[in-house]
Formats: sequence, structure tokens, C-alpha cells
Amino acid sequence: MNPPAHQPQPGFDFGNLLRTLRRRAGMTQADLAAAVAY
Repeated sequence: MNPPAHQPQPGFDFGNLLRTLRRRAGMTQADLAAAVAY
């Protein structure tokens, strides 16, 4: 079996990941806040 193609590093920029996912999903700041609040 092949090892995972990519594993997050300890210093991974999680904030950048969230922004990328939000853009990809077309979510707005309010949608994200509502999801987090839920």
C-alpha cells in the first residue's frame, strides 16, 4: 500500500485552509459563523 500523498505538518496554516474551503464551497462569512455557532 502506498503511504498518504500528503500529511499536514505541525505548522500547517489551518486558517488558510478554512479560507480556501470557504471559497470553494461559496460560503460567506455569515454562513461560516452560523456553522461554527451551531
